[in-house]
Amino acid sequence: MRNDDEHFLDRLLRDVGKSQAALARHLDIPPSRITEMKKGVRNLRPNEWLPAAQFLGISVEDLHRLFNGIQTLNHSSLSIRVSQFVQAGAWVETHELPESEVVDVTLPPASFSGKTIYGLKVKGSSMSAVYPDGSIVFCIPSYELPEDRGFKHGDHVVVERAHAELPDVTEATLKEYHVADDGTVWLVPRSTDPRYQEPIEVPQNGVRFDDGGIEPLRITGLVVAHMLFREI
Repeated sequence: MRNDDEHFLDRLLRDVGKSQAALARHLDIPPSRITEMKKGVRNLRPNEWLPAAQFLGISVEDLHRLFNGIQTLNHSSLSIRVSQFVQAGAWVETHELPESEVVDVTLPPASFSGKTIYGLKVKGSSMSAVYPDGSIVFCIPSYELPEDRGFKHGDHVVVERAHAELPDVTEATLKEYHVADDGTVWLVPRSTDPRYQEPIEVPQNGVRFDDGGIEPLRITGLVVAHMLFREI
């Protein structure tokens, strides 16, 4: 007999034979947070949608629908080839991964359907407190963000910087977008590595010239999901 009062999370967990405690461990949150979701006082955080959907065996889009009270499920998927990397401090002519490191990742379609989604492998420790070495981040290009969206405090963004003397050489990394009380904007590392603790100020026009004014910097993408490489 169907229990109409049963929460959809309980049903999904039963379908995959897993527990509420196991879901909490997978998301690295206290079990009480799952209870809060079932009571409607907490939603999934941006970085929790993808791992939760994978754990429950449905798409991110369907999980959004269920949290919004829409019960129709769609089991289609999205395939992304991860062939590029980001690594702070690495000046290179190409950010292409060697063929041996290229992977195809099958993801559930997200609620940002219609947007271009690309994957990047994270190398190094410039954002190790959030994305350990070997993680994969999934991003929307900056130019595809809605005009009223822009970047918000706490967003994680892809940053590219041109070499001062070699125009074809660039550095790409990840940073957290911060808006200070005085309105200034900073790109902040979230790293456990003492080498990567210095924030970068972003001027009003969105272009920065470091060390005397000759290395332009730009924000090229917004991180919308991530996973550890070993989870693929």
